[in-house]
Amino acid sequence: MPRRSKRVMNTWALIADGTWARIVINDGRAHAWAAIDGMVFGSAGEFDATKDIGADDQIHSVEMPELERDASETPVVPLRTVKTLFAQQLSDVLAGGLEAGAYERLIIAAPPKMLRDLKLCLSAKVMSRIAGESNDDLTKVPVGDLGAHLEPMQLV
Repeated sequence: MPRRSKRVMNTWALIADGTWARIVINDGRAHAWAAIDGMVFGSAGEFDATKDIGADDQIHSVEMPELERDASETPVVPLRTVKTLFAQQLSDVLAGGLEAGAYERLIIAAPPKMLRDLKLCLSAKVMSRIAGESNDDLTKVPVGDLGAHLEPMQLV
């Protein structure tokens, strides 16, 4: 009797903090996480994702076309608002990837506030694909070392 091959499920992992994110993929092989071209996201300007930006009540000047103002004025936006908008952008990317059939399962690793922001923005369809989540900041972990952190979160 011929052996049936198991269907391989693509799993995306969103690794994010409040200002920087990347999406990596695993096609079912152990420890085989790989970067996806074009799936690195970050806030521009004075934000540095490798440093703690400080309290959420900080005010930063950023270019935000969503806020209509005089062209000579750079809008001043609370940092919490910037992080929430970033979470919405990531949510849109995840929804687009799911719609395109790029993944079947999703893992999210982000510090607690960003994890909350993301979960508030995700559609019900994307939420139904979450196979695991972590409130750890894995943004500095190299792609080759992510398996040890992400694989315990996957559903078998």
